[in-house]
Amino acid sequence: MLSITGLMPLVGSAAFASGSSGTAVVANGVLTGTINGVSFIDQDITVVPSQTSANSITPTVGPNGIDIAGTCYAGYSCMWVSADQVGGQGQFQGTNGWWGVWAQSQCTGSNAAPDASSTWNDCASSLENGQTISQTFFKNINYGGASLALAPDQYQEELTTTSGGNLNDAISSNQAS
Repeated sequence: MLSITGLMPLVGSAAFASGSSGTAVVANGVLTGTINGVSFIDQDITVVPSQTSANSITPTVGPNGIDIAGTCYAGYSCMWVSADQVGGQGQFQGTNGWWGVWAQSQCTGSNAAPDASSTWNDCASSLENGQTISQTFFKNINYGGASLALAPDQYQEELTTTSGGNLNDAISSNQAS
C-alpha cells in the first residue's frame, strides 16, 4: 500500500503502510524506489494535485468551484466504495496489476471483501472510465479471472450484475487497451 503525494511533473514523496519500509521518488511521471528491499520502477504512475494519495480524492470542490463529489475527472478511471458512485472515491490511469497497493480507509467490513484490508483490492462497487482508451477490470490480480470492459466515458453504477458476473467488491486489477 503506497500512497503518493506531489505535483506533476515535479518530484513527489511516498508514504508506506505499517509493516512496510522503503523509499520512493516520483519525477516526471516515473515512480522509482524500493519497498522492503525490492526495487521497482513504474512509468504509469499519476500524481494528482490536491489529493492526500494517488487514488483518494479529498476535495469536494474542483477547478473553478465546480462540485466534484461523485464525478470522475476527464482522463482518469474512477472507482467508488459503494454503488451509484457513492462513498470513498479513487482514480487512476493506465494498467494496474494489483489494486492492493492503493489505500482506502472505507474498504473494510460490509464495504469490501474480507481480504480488502483497507485497500482498493476487492472493494470497488461502481466504476467509471473517463479515459480516452478502453479499460478492462479483472477479478484477479495481474489481469485474470472474470472481467468487465468499459469503453471510454462508460460507467457501471453497480457491479453485482455485470457481463462478467458479480464483480462487486471483487476487482483486483485493470488493463488499458
